[in-house]
Amino acid sequence: MTTALATPNTPWPNFFQVMFGAGTDQWKLTLATWAELFHAEGRSNSEMVSVIHGISRRDQLPKFPTDFLEAIRSELKAQDAVFVRKREDARLASLDQPLRCKKCRDVGQVTGLPHCQHVDGVNWKRPRYTQAVLCDCQMGEMSRQKWHSMNKPLMSWSEYVRLNPDWFVQLSMRKLEVDAEVAAHRQQFGAPDWAGIVQRMIDRNKSLSE
Repeated sequence: MTTALATPNTPWPNFFQVMFGAGTDQWKLTLATWAELFHAEGRSNSEMVSVIHGISRRDQLPKFPTDFLEAIRSELKAQDAVFVRKREDARLASLDQPLRCKKCRDVGQVTGLPHCQHVDGVNWKRPRYTQAVLCDCQMGEMSRQKWHSMNKPLMSWSEYVRLNPDWFVQLSMRKLEVDAEVAAHRQQFGAPDWAGIVQRMIDRNKSLSE
């Protein structure tokens, strides 16, 4: 193995070739195929560079292309687990903190909005597809950077509002439609089974607290 340094912007196939002496024409073809695959999966170049560093620190290095591919998958899985754990730790730590952004509830995205391609004025056309947009808060900027690194840019809140200024009316009308449909169903068939179960749970908890 060759010792080498790389930045997150170093093309990871090039770094792989240097680190593991994979400079043959066959390796170049294999790496080009892998690069296309991992790009399609949304993996950023910095993620892949980190993966190569992780493999290089192993006590026993892979020997064959299949072993290397398995090692890459293993390192990516480990990275994902760390990311999920950090995100969950941050979420739990923020539970006691007041919301900084009521629009997105500090997740960085506003979801469930009427899809711009399925609206006509105030009319939200069936089957009423929805979309998510980046919030204009600090968390939204962090989310933007993440999606941009995966070459999957999302529409911003300001852009969405410009393209669909009637979004609030559309959501309000849809809520009225749902309320009317629920009321009609309840009148014809009575309360759904789950409503009775919820009410019995509420009554039971109330009796326990008295």
